[in-house]
Amino acid sequence: MQMQQHLEGMRSFYLSGKTRNLRVRKQALLNMKRFLETEESSALEALHQDLGKSAPEAYLTELAILRKEIQIHLKYMETWARPRRVATPLFLWPSHSKIQKDPYGLVLIMSPWNYPLQLAVLPLVGAIAAGNVAVLKCSPLAPQTSAWIHKMVESCFEDSHVMCLSTDTPQADYELNRQLLAQSWDFIFYTGSSAMGKVVMHAAAEKLTPLCLELGGKSPCIVDKTANLAIAAKRIVWGKWINAGQTCVAPDYVCVHHSVKDQFVVQMKLALQEFYGSDIRTSSHYSRLVNAAAVLRMQALLKDQKLLCGGIAYPEDRYMEPCLVDEPSWDSPLMQEEIFGPVLPIIGFDSLEQLCDEIALKDKPLALYVFADRAHARYVLNCTTSGGACVNDVVLHLSNPNLPFGGVGHSGMGAYHGKYSFECFSHDRSVLYSSRRFDMNFKYPPYKAFAWIKRAMQ
Repeated sequence: MQMQQHLEGMRSFYLSGKTRNLRVRKQALLNMKRFLETEESSALEALHQDLGKSAPEAYLTELAILRKEIQIHLKYMETWARPRRVATPLFLWPSHSKIQKDPYGLVLIMSPWNYPLQLAVLPLVGAIAAGNVAVLKCSPLAPQTSAWIHKMVESCFEDSHVMCLSTDTPQADYELNRQLLAQSWDFIFYTGSSAMGKVVMHAAAEKLTPLCLELGGKSPCIVDKTANLAIAAKRIVWGKWINAGQTCVAPDYVCVHHSVKDQFVVQMKLALQEFYGSDIRTSSHYSRLVNAAAVLRMQALLKDQKLLCGGIAYPEDRYMEPCLVDEPSWDSPLMQEEIFGPVLPIIGFDSLEQLCDEIALKDKPLALYVFADRAHARYVLNCTTSGGACVNDVVLHLSNPNLPFGGVGHSGMGAYHGKYSFECFSHDRSVLYSSRRFDMNFKYPPYKAFAWIKRAMQ
């Protein structure tokens, strides 16, 4: 009942029209910008406590992206919010037409634990810039970062503008999700697993609520014989093992041409040594898994697999050493579900055509990576589908705010980042303005000018 009353208060706040004022939106974003600057050290500490992230990694993958997102919205949101005039057909003369950017209203943002700051606050930036009021629900698996976000919301927004919710346990989180999804929303933004995405989509369908789903999937990485193996290995090692592999766009498995496979594995091992040293457990730049259960899940996936390196685990420390798996079966559990951890399968291939056919038959991934010359890379992109892609790199496409970030099919629907965040939380309202001084009688019965109208509409 208390939640229902608070949501009614938020909806009343929205209907008052206050959030349609661009000055109000800008001030809210400026408040967030200042808070990020003044509380940067406490945010870095919270991320370290929750996931063992080093300060450089946490800044580059979370805070820097948020600051850039706010900066872009402050610079361009007034332009994006401006009604856009479009052409009007002759038969509608003397009318004119515009597309007006309307906020949805009361929106729900459900965020995950793996990048608990970025993936909660970044969509909130778009929601606020577009003129909505928002309920932000954080994950219980990143409690320190969730507490930091609570503090930010309390400092930067009125109670009826943004509300932040979180729980202490997964069980309580399940109940909170159930309660939230039973409410009436004008838009839902969800980031997380495909399984929970289906639950969210079902709840949205019950009330015909528009939504954006940012899910995941098994993002393939192809290393062709034309690739620069040393560069490919370093970039893949970096992209796979940031946040200990707990990244929705991390390379999930690598398919490498048999003719260069042994060389590639050697380069991978060298890159791991260069980045994390000989005792990876003591490296300050190697993160931890979210909990002991995640470590045990990784160990279960490795059952009956041939390891090329790594795999040592200490569940009590939430630690698992980076692990390369040699030639797992496509039917094994390791290749049937998103890994979301520090385990990387290496699979050899002989025919790029056959490999692309195999990948194209699987669920559409959130990302696809190919290391090859221009011709082979173009072939792969033309024969596959994914939410996003990188050629001769991994992960970095999401750091460009001028590119939409989102999935397709099993990996999600809708996109955000930069202008696309503003678009995501806005409704394109079609408006036709007709003259109140002049009327065209041909549109009324008995349609004496029907022949002319017919020609005009062709």
